[in-house]
Amino acid sequence: MAYIQPNSDIVLFRNIKLDSAYENTIYFSSRGAQESYFFSNDKVLQHLTAYSYRRTMDNTIKVKLPVGTVAQSTYMAFKNTSYENKWFYCFIADYNYINDNTTEIVYAIDIIQTFFIGDCTLNQCYVEREHAVDDTVGANRVPEPIGSDNVHYVEKWHCPQMEEYSAVVSASAQTPFYDPTDDFFKQGLFCGLDVKTYSMTSHQDAETLMGVLSDMLGDGNYETTGQRQQLVSVYMFPSAFCAEGGQDFTKPYSVTQGFQINRTDVDGYVPKNNKLLTAPYKSLLLTNGIGGAVSMEYDDFTIGTVSFKVWGVCTGSGEMVCVPQWYRGVENNYDYKLMINGFPQCGYTLDAYRAWIAGGGDKYQKLGIINGIAEGLKTGFKIGHSYVRGNYGETYEQLQKAMTAGAPISSAVNASEAHEASVRNTALRNAEMASSIGGTIYKTGVNYLTTEYDVMATPNTPAGEQSASCMVAMKELNFRCYEINVIADDARRIDDFFSMYGYATKQAKIPNISSRPQWNYVKTQGCSISGNIPSVIRSAICELFDNGIRFWNNGDNIGNYSLANK
Repeated sequence: MAYIQPNSDIVLFRNIKLDSAYENTIYFSSRGAQESYFFSNDKVLQHLTAYSYRRTMDNTIKVKLPVGTVAQSTYMAFKNTSYENKWFYCFIADYNYINDNTTEIVYAIDIIQTFFIGDCTLNQCYVEREHAVDDTVGANRVPEPIGSDNVHYVEKWHCPQMEEYSAVVSASAQTPFYDPTDDFFKQGLFCGLDVKTYSMTSHQDAETLMGVLSDMLGDGNYETTGQRQQLVSVYMFPSAFCAEGGQDFTKPYSVTQGFQINRTDVDGYVPKNNKLLTAPYKSLLLTNGIGGAVSMEYDDFTIGTVSFKVWGVCTGSGEMVCVPQWYRGVENNYDYKLMINGFPQCGYTLDAYRAWIAGGGDKYQKLGIINGIAEGLKTGFKIGHSYVRGNYGETYEQLQKAMTAGAPISSAVNASEAHEASVRNTALRNAEMASSIGGTIYKTGVNYLTTEYDVMATPNTPAGEQSASCMVAMKELNFRCYEINVIADDARRIDDFFSMYGYATKQAKIPNISSRPQWNYVKTQGCSISGNIPSVIRSAICELFDNGIRFWNNGDNIGNYSLANK
């Protein structure tokens, strides 16, 4: 057997930031680039030659160096020039003192630098996380396992047309403001009532409305009893949505408003990773001021602006709706709408005396007096007629009849006297009747005056319904859109996580290990590689990718996450 001259090389390196945990490694585009880095003057601590063949499965080697020199190195490489002519890169796990000039090194082969770099290629597999190639805002929206419940709210929009309110008066079409030309198709709904609005911005406005309500509930300008008590409801509603001022009253009044999308920071913190400028770290919340809320995301608005359409219907009891526009591709996305209803009802005062007049109470009392007077006059006429006819007419006629018949004068006189007595009795009865009628007239007059006095003394009666709304009183019942940001401290913490571990990808693809200028992290499931390497080594490398590994473009920068990496 021929003697083979020992010609294996052993190199000890210094300032190499690699370890056997494989959390970090160095990416090289070629073997030449790899050797240029490791064998630079500032990295080589000792270069030993003429050593015997080193078996790759061995994990120890004795070198002719004092232990103090070996202690300065954490990484090494060896090459069997006469055989593989390949550098095997190794982690120095430990070292043992043999004698003053000999030290035993315990090592483990770095399978990434030895077998993966320059020998293998990655195949498509399922990538859990990686640093994305495209980091524009909104390009990466896969949910993350890290977040924060500590948030700050910033109001971005509210509807200014909902800040001024009017009183909406609904009444039947018989009211003084009835217009026969009115259309009963109001704001898209049938409404057989007449609807008017009265601005409520001052005490004078309130007094004006009270005058209108008093006329409607009191005697007013009504001509028939069918016009009494025509008021249906009074409630507060945003003035702009009452369709006054020439607006089309056949469909709901609406406004479209919003704001431009401009995302540069999170609660004042400017992130290095743009995923922090998307939900859930920076999102939107639409509210209605009464407990309703809808969460939305900037990136689901498809026209570059956050836009809302607000409708209002003032008929009935009033209702408003706010709908995001062009959200998730739908012009008016009603699945994300919010509504406001239950606007405050307004109570009002009923004047008891005017209502009694309007209800016809005085007419019935006056009619009794008039009827009594008529009966008295009728009875008086009968009394006068009987008296005149009895004293002058009928008595004379009785005497004439008696004398013509040849009766004695005494008999004629007796007959005349009897008839006169009958007339007196009849007149007396009529007088008694007249006295009774007069008493009735008196009593009726007294009752009328008593009733009128009682009604005038009756306190005014509350009417309608009274419901309060502090939000309306403060002009705060409104649709509002808030931007929700995680607080700056949490944003910085999440940003650091993204810097180290990239974004959730959850996609079948070829992993990225060199797309960023400084480092790339990648974590896979079922990693697949191709290369002429032992299968056991291939499996071990795939396991490293499945556990997660970070490739640095410059080994000297390992651990420096402050560097710009995009």
